[in-house]
Amino acid sequence: MGDNSKTWFFLFRILILLAAIFSLQSQKWVNLLLSIFVFVIVMLPSIGSKKFIYEYPGILESFILIFIYLSIFLPEIISLNSWWVDQVLRFVLSIIVVLIGFFLIFIINREKHAIMSMAPSFMALFSFSFALGMGLLWELAKFLLDIYFGTALETISVRVLMWDLIVYTAGAFMASTLGYIHIKFFEDSFVKRILLRFISKNRKLFASLASPADYVEELVKQGESEEIEFKSSIRTNMYTNQHDRRIEHSLLKTIVAFLNSNGGTLLIGISDAGEILGLNADNFKNDDKARLHLTTLIKNHIGNDFAFLIKSEIITISEKNIMKIECKKSIKKVFLKMNGDEEFYIRSGPSSVQLRGSKLIDYVSFRFKRR
Repeated sequence: MGDNSKTWFFLFRILILLAAIFSLQSQKWVNLLLSIFVFVIVMLPSIGSKKFIYEYPGILESFILIFIYLSIFLPEIISLNSWWVDQVLRFVLSIIVVLIGFFLIFIINREKHAIMSMAPSFMALFSFSFALGMGLLWELAKFLLDIYFGTALETISVRVLMWDLIVYTAGAFMASTLGYIHIKFFEDSFVKRILLRFISKNRKLFASLASPADYVEELVKQGESEEIEFKSSIRTNMYTNQHDRRIEHSLLKTIVAFLNSNGGTLLIGISDAGEILGLNADNFKNDDKARLHLTTLIKNHIGNDFAFLIKSEIITISEKNIMKIECKKSIKKVFLKMNGDEEFYIRSGPSSVQLRGSKLIDYVSFRFKRR
């Protein structure tokens, strides 16, 4: 994660912990349970295995944090009947849970490689049903805690409970309907952009949900981006069918750019248009020779000090071998050494851009400042 992500990572968890303390002091047991639950969920990446999600969408965390603090302090700040305050918070909660529902169904749709793309109407229905299910489970949990532990979380009548559920359902219906409209009629969906960024930040998690071939096919579907790039070959010019140092230079500068930015995935044997070409054009005797050639290029032009950040793998798709190169974010600046010169590259959108002069100095000072 970048510096801003790290700051938010720790700040969010501290604020959730403080919310739990405030809830305990004011004996707001529902908020205490919610704060503890959220704190445990967001701490799983730090204390669990690498299979857990490492970086959550910041906007989702922000919504959850705002809701928890509003539920703690809003009744004390404004002089409204507590029942109306509860309804407002319940309405907001339903919207948050619907967002989580869209988040889940989008991941399932993309990472399980459904034969047919899920319709926006189905995604909205799933999110709406998910929100209703979570709402009912929450009310049931409070009821059971009251019975077996005497917590007095729920002291309202059945009539009031039904109104609570109606308000919650109305919020869920509104949010799921707006979500449907957003995904259906806006191709560059704000929701999709958030989820795609989440997926790109947690590739290992999603790679474990599918076979290597399925995972690569999913990356190809996403197309080239700041953290994904395609190359047709390792060393062969596809127009002349001859080995070309410029092709190797292009490959290496992409790797360096990934290392100097936020990491990324380089797929070799894939055309710019996403066509699976394979590695046959490079005429390596076998897969080991192809990987050895890449290792030699990295050693000679980037340096062994950064080799541990670069992992390559040969994957077969449609009976064609392609090479997947995963590059992690480096904490030290990386230069490409070619013909006695040192070149510095970063990612800018789907391209690798060389920095020189003052731009290089400014970027290095900002990106690699001492921690």
